[in-house]
Amino acid sequence: VLLISGERDNYVPPTIIRRIAKRIDSPRCRIWSVPKAKHNQARDTAREAYDQTLEDFFGQVCPRVSRPQPQPAD
Repeated sequence: VLLISGERDNYVPPTIIRRIAKRIDSPRCRIWSVPKAKHNQARDTAREAYDQTLEDFFGQVCPRVSRPQPQPAD
């Protein structure tokens, strides 16, 4: 589980995200706190870091699946 929290989020503040992570109680649970981000503004605030964080997280938890290559028509 990846929990993304804006450090300036007033709707779901970082303290609540930490409580949720504690309740999940899993070594696979990750919190990413985004400096200067308000609620639902993480990607707008830190686009490259956001994209990289998601790519890294899913790269760790999801196996890479190779897509079948199209076969030439006979």
